[in-house]
Amino acid sequence: MAAACAAWTIVRMARLPRVEAGPDRDPWPLVPPGWSAPLPTRSRRRQLVAIVETCIASARRAGTLEALAAWCERTVGALVARWPEAAEALPLYPAFE
Repeated sequence: MAAACAAWTIVRMARLPRVEAGPDRDPWPLVPPGWSAPLPTRSRRRQLVAIVETCIASARRAGTLEALAAWCERTVGALVARWPEAAEALPLYPAFE
């Protein structure tokens, strides 16, 4: 699982230039049928940081990929310092509310 998370993180980090260029926020692409509230938005930057955080957690839990996890920790720190919105809490997807 740690290797899969690491591979997905590497694939998703390829989006970094696009995420940096913005825009950061976009509406949820799908909402439950009959949704009448304003469309929730998501932060692409927060999403990318969450993917990297998941990689860190899975590598630490498995006790593997130590160098990659350390690099990811430094990367998360740099991204959150650059993008304060990337530190916000992740909203629950509307279908799960």
